[in-house]
Formats: sequence, C-alpha cells, structure tokens
Amino acid sequence: MICSERTKFKLCSFVMLFSILFCRSLFADPPPPSPQTSQTCVQDNSGINDDPTKLRDCFLLSTRECEAEEPFVFCASRELEYWNGLMAQDLVRLMQMGAEYDQDTPYEYSFSQSVLASQTAWETYRDAQCHMVMKSMFGGSGEGPEQVRCLLETTVDRVIALRKMK
Repeated sequence: MICSERTKFKLCSFVMLFSILFCRSLFADPPPPSPQTSQTCVQDNSGINDDPTKLRDCFLLSTRECEAEEPFVFCASRELEYWNGLMAQDLVRLMQMGAEYDQDTPYEYSFSQSVLASQTAWETYRDAQCHMVMKSMFGGSGEGPEQVRCLLETTVDRVIALRKMK
C-alpha cells in the first residue's frame, strides 16, 4: 500500500507529538509521598463522577503541613512537582483519548494538535502571569514565595480544566 504524503505527514506529526508528551510523562508520576495530604485529597476527589473543581480544596494542603518544619518555598515547590506530575498524566490521557479520533481527521483539525497548542499557550500565560505576580513584590523578600504560590495555583487550575475534558 502506498501512502500519500499527507498521510505520512499526519502519521509523522502524531508520532512526534506523542513522543513529546511521552517524554514529559516520564516524569509524570507523582513524586514520593512528601505532599501526602494533597495526594490523599486528590485521590479522594478523582472518581469518575466527582466534580474536578473539588480538587481546588486540595491546593496547599501539604504545604501548610510542611511549613511548620521548612520554609514555604521548599514545601510549595514539592507540592508543585506533584501537581505538575498530575498535569502531565492528564495530558497523556487526553492524547491517548484523541489518538483514535486523529487517524481519520485532517491535520488542521487534529485533537492532539489542539491539546499541544493549548498546553503551549497555557505555559506561556502561566509564566507571564507568575512573573508579573513576582514583580508585584517590587524586589522584596516575597518575590520567591509569591511566584511559587502562583505557579502552584495556576497548575492546580490547569489540572482541573484538563480533568473536565472526560
């Protein structure tokens, strides 16, 4: 069977997109149990019929517990790592969900392309937003904590948005 150039391009594009997300997913497993409280909360609110917005209640749970022993930035960074892992897992899930659909879809309407474009745009927004939040501290000692808090909060919101796409 001879494939058209368009079919080869679509297949190559899909393989490349999947490879990119797969590489991201290598680190998608949540880190060891340092954010245990948040992890438990997420597991309790991640059922098929659960409302993803309830995950907002899990935001900063582990960080608040950890702060008694360590600085906020360290605690929140570990929790951010956990939420980044969840986000990567959800992106892989969406890519797998769209893989079958994309086989018969023109490249410009590809679900996988849309997921990738959306994630890239979200990352640009997150970085700019959190940089602005950090700079609102005008060089004070709150710059680092505010930036990490912003990164964590926007990542939690992104996980919620991705989970709404069932």
